[in-house]
Amino acid sequence: MSSTHEIVLPAHRVRNFDPIEIFNDRVKDRTVVYLDHNIWIDLQDAVTPDARSCRDVCLRAVDDGLAVFPVAFASMSEMFDIPADDVRVRHAELMDALSLGVALRNSQYVYAMEGEAAYRYVFHSERPQSRRNEVFTAVQDYLADSYTSFPEGWRRADVERFLAHLRDPGTATVKWLVEHCNVDEIRAGHARTATYAERMEAQRQEYLAKGPQRYDLEAVVRNARRSLFAECVMPAIRRCSRAEMTPAEFDRLVHAYRSQHGDGNDERLRKVFREAAPVLEVFAHVVAAQSADPRRRSRPQDFWDIEHAGYAPVYTDAFVTADGGLRARLPVGQRRPPAAQAVVLDSVSALRDWILSRKRE
Repeated sequence: MSSTHEIVLPAHRVRNFDPIEIFNDRVKDRTVVYLDHNIWIDLQDAVTPDARSCRDVCLRAVDDGLAVFPVAFASMSEMFDIPADDVRVRHAELMDALSLGVALRNSQYVYAMEGEAAYRYVFHSERPQSRRNEVFTAVQDYLADSYTSFPEGWRRADVERFLAHLRDPGTATVKWLVEHCNVDEIRAGHARTATYAERMEAQRQEYLAKGPQRYDLEAVVRNARRSLFAECVMPAIRRCSRAEMTPAEFDRLVHAYRSQHGDGNDERLRKVFREAAPVLEVFAHVVAAQSADPRRRSRPQDFWDIEHAGYAPVYTDAFVTADGGLRARLPVGQRRPPAAQAVVLDSVSALRDWILSRKRE
């Protein structure tokens, strides 16, 4: 107990932001619009009448409580890559005005949630429920869910005061991150974009070395699903099964499943992804389309493209990109998972007209 007779707290750890609270406070019934980097640039530069009018419409929609434009790992990363300090600050200010301090959670958490949904769909026959209220967080958590560890002896009032400062709308902003983070260090972490492009290009050259042949996009999609199942779904299955049953019980469940559906059934895996892991399904199609065509040279931007296009179609109402190649890589028609209902828009003028049409409804 302190000298003022106020009870002090034991050492403990607190989650800085609650995604469900962020959703209820800042998203909820708003139309959610995700912009790729080039659209953000168009709105920030506002050099054309269409861009200026679209920017005004977007800002009014946010002010009127009708829309929100969350940022994400890809859009934040590309913002930090803007070379000029003053342009980067203006870009951050626009992001703050349109995003309300909201970011989509890092994709690793979304993949983990979908892996859990796949486990319950496969082994417990549970119909997947929308988890839209869990995929948004504050911009400071665009990289990972953050926690603060308090040592023993902190008073409750001090903890609450610290968290209030951290969560204050003036602190939880893109601009605050731009002004306080080590930009050079963040950019150094982006070197993996070049590594990704080099790996994809090596695969392409290996394919070309085999001589003329017909590439099979759907075969590449199937391979991508298998890879994503091993990387993202299996860890969740192991985690969930350990919490719910003994290893022997899990082995019996797996044996029964394989007896019914076979081992490595591609059509069954497609159904699991479409129903329970729609983000991973979109991701598989985009990655496959990037790597399957031997005529297309890989580029560093491909890494950000798959981040932009991965879960925006599933968890937002509109995805806006002027990149025709990226739009062409998105699954459409029967290839699109049922949950991927976001409208895809190709320009600031299309975005402006779409928002105005929503306001009239």
